[in-house]
Amino acid sequence: TGGTTTIHLHAPVSASNLLLGMGFAVIGGLIAGAVGGWRAARLRPARALADIG
Repeated sequence: TGGTTTIHLHAPVSASNLLLGMGFAVIGGLIAGAVGGWRAARLRPARALADIG
């Protein structure tokens, strides 16, 4: 009891892995935005405003 444990972690991140992750994030954001925009564009304006409140 009262002792400390030191754990050394080594997780190198290469530039290619960083770029790959950022690319997936951008593509995912574009897809999510396109789907949301497509769904919003299909709504009738009066119906969309009525649903808000």
